[in-house]
Amino acid sequence: MIWKTLAQPWQACLEEAWNAYCAGSLPIGAVVYGHDHKIVSRGRNRRYERGNFPFGVLNQEIMHAEIQAILAIDDEQVARHSAELYTSMEPCPMCLGTWYMSNMRVVHFAARDPYAGSTDLLDTTWYMSLKGKQAVFLDLPPLEDLLIGLHYETECRIRGSNLSLVFDQWAPVHSRGIAIGNLMVADKTLQHLRDQSAAIDDAFSYLEAAYLPVTNTKPGVS
Repeated sequence: MIWKTLAQPWQACLEEAWNAYCAGSLPIGAVVYGHDHKIVSRGRNRRYERGNFPFGVLNQEIMHAEIQAILAIDDEQVARHSAELYTSMEPCPMCLGTWYMSNMRVVHFAARDPYAGSTDLLDTTWYMSLKGKQAVFLDLPPLEDLLIGLHYETECRIRGSNLSLVFDQWAPVHSRGIAIGNLMVADKTLQHLRDQSAAIDDAFSYLEAAYLPVTNTKPGVS
């Protein structure tokens, strides 16, 4: 099982991503991991949630997981230079810039985002390359496929299928994830797990069993 092989910060990222998914937002989670090998802050995407939000943020468009995790850092307890940001999805320009200016030196991400992902800015702009910071891709294809599938299902459920601009950018990189996402749209078991806010280990066990075989057996999926 993938879940049992993941390091602590990755498991925490997925837990936050699942919490966001169950709350009706995009399934993206982030954590800050300290030099003492402890998770020091957490965040989740809250773009489509309703209610009171932490830190007095009123604009839901900027309620991204990475922003939440960075804002939650206690600077009296955490040395930012030795802390690292983990996120389930490649950071967008806003989140990458916030991480860069936060004085952390490394960001890890589990799924590439050919639409909004912006880690290439670290190599293509003078200022962003100035401090020698690193973006590290986990490169675990089965996990990436599941994360993209959940994201695809969420976008279709919330905003409908008219997202060709996003999905056209994803398609060359994420054909398996999109195929999984299409199956997730009609999956009543997944809907039940989401509606019941199932525990992350139970949810992930189901996702692995139900969808990872698809990448090898479903016609037209490579």
